[in-house]
Amino acid sequence: MPRKSSTLDEAVMLIQILTRIPKGRLITAQQLKQELDAAGIPIRIRTLQRYLKTMASTDVFGIDCDMRSRPYGYKQSTAGGTLLSQQMSVHECLLLRLAQEHMRFMIPTTLSNSLSPLFDMASQKFNETLSAAPRNEKAWLKKIAVVGGGIGTAPMYQLTRELAAGGVKPDVFFGFRDKPYCMEEYRSIANSVKVSTDTGAVGFHGFVTQLYDPADYDVVLVCGPTVMMRNAARLCAEKGTPCFVSLEKKMACGIGACLGCTCETRSGEGKSVCKNGPVFDAAEVF
Repeated sequence: MPRKSSTLDEAVMLIQILTRIPKGRLITAQQLKQELDAAGIPIRIRTLQRYLKTMASTDVFGIDCDMRSRPYGYKQSTAGGTLLSQQMSVHECLLLRLAQEHMRFMIPTTLSNSLSPLFDMASQKFNETLSAAPRNEKAWLKKIAVVGGGIGTAPMYQLTRELAAGGVKPDVFFGFRDKPYCMEEYRSIANSVKVSTDTGAVGFHGFVTQLYDPADYDVVLVCGPTVMMRNAARLCAEKGTPCFVSLEKKMACGIGACLGCTCETRSGEGKSVCKNGPVFDAAEVF
């Protein structure tokens, strides 16, 4: 007996359909089905047609239907982007660009192909946003700061390595209580490595957030003690620099059901670190 579709399944399918509807040309239901099938997302043609009819009948999704001849054609409305592009912030576009550039060797091909339309949408919106910006602001991929504290330096190694593999060596700033460790591994994959210690035994005597100016970077990626991440988020907000933090919580179920790793956002909404994170826009959680 076939399993009934859940609300989550339907929401995911809507996203998959939305990201494949073009803006400058029409696409038929059959052509959409072929794209979905190629991405490993099976759907019956009648089910797809029902989805498209519903999406075109409301302004929420920003989809136009050309009914002048059969088969009907669908495209994004010229009055605005799709629901996804309208809701996507510049910071979210930036995060998706980073994911596309530096995680493409880590995720399965089928998943990468499935996410390709979403990556393209994020890239388009990000480029449109920066079209009138100064040239140095457009080179955001060239100016990345990786900031870590204590054991928070460990997960940043893979990130730094992937950035370097993608042709971008970030500036690395790490803070320790007394004695640094594993710094030699970072020096070969980073543009520069600067260290601070609480005792002043090695490197700068002070906080790691004193080692850099967020205004010099297009994005700052942070992992470490909550106090340090909060301070880094505040400094980035003051300079208008996008900042993303990797939170650490004790996790039990790993799927967001037990709520054991819930963190409170600035809006007051609770989000599960395991399901919604662990990486968040710093402006959302601090």
